[in-house]
Amino acid sequence: MGVAGPVVLFAIHNALVTGHPFVPARFYMEGPAEAFFKGSLWDRFGANTSYNLFMLAVWFLGPLGLIAVAGGVLANRLTKLLGLGVLAMLLVGLLHDNHGLHIVGPIHYSECAVPLALIAVHGLARVKGFAARAGLRPERFASLVLAALVVGLGVFNAWEALALNRQARIQTTIYGAIEKGVAAGGAQGRAVVLVPKYADTWELHPPFEKIGSWVFEWRRPRPDLADRILIVRDLPGAGPAMRTRFPDRPQFRLTRVDQPPYFVVQPVAD
Repeated sequence: MGVAGPVVLFAIHNALVTGHPFVPARFYMEGPAEAFFKGSLWDRFGANTSYNLFMLAVWFLGPLGLIAVAGGVLANRLTKLLGLGVLAMLLVGLLHDNHGLHIVGPIHYSECAVPLALIAVHGLARVKGFAARAGLRPERFASLVLAALVVGLGVFNAWEALALNRQARIQTTIYGAIEKGVAAGGAQGRAVVLVPKYADTWELHPPFEKIGSWVFEWRRPRPDLADRILIVRDLPGAGPAMRTRFPDRPQFRLTRVDQPPYFVVQPVAD
């Protein structure tokens, strides 16, 4: 009964937004049928369900985790139910083709980390018992597991952290260039900066294009538009509209160029 309330509210929200209680806006394309059953069943199985299972095995579990989960999923009633829950979530992938972003793991299945961790703990205890019966001392078993986790996960996390840092540098460089351009243009207070599509800004920057990013939109302004630097898409009529709405703010325009630094921020003449 506790779960029913939020589920009903979510269904009502879906019905108001997409016209179907079981189709969230995230999956809504051209209609409920197209959103849930786009592509073949085998395509959804291969590119969604099984691929996300593979990503869970790589990102959360790893070789040791796979052994621990396999040994713990049938340990007791709790682990069986948790395992069925994870399996049910993966099978839902057969109903839609929204595979999710995999740049930092199976994002659509990140909540599976909690039940999988509980299952893995039970499995680790069973593996420890098996090792003890085979004559391996508990301290030696714990040392082997700890060393594998520290070395394996440490290298993995460090490598991925460097990749994420390179992506973050794209955002800090672009927004930093806007800050410097506005300051160099003599704007000491608030300003409006007219910009092209964000994806075009970094995709046409050769070093950034090589790195890549999943950020395709500019940061959103505050609801009250009180941002010190208000970033506005450079669409037809945007400049005059912003000058009318914010007559006290000088305007700048971010323009792409073919040579480093590949984009410049310059004042817009009145």
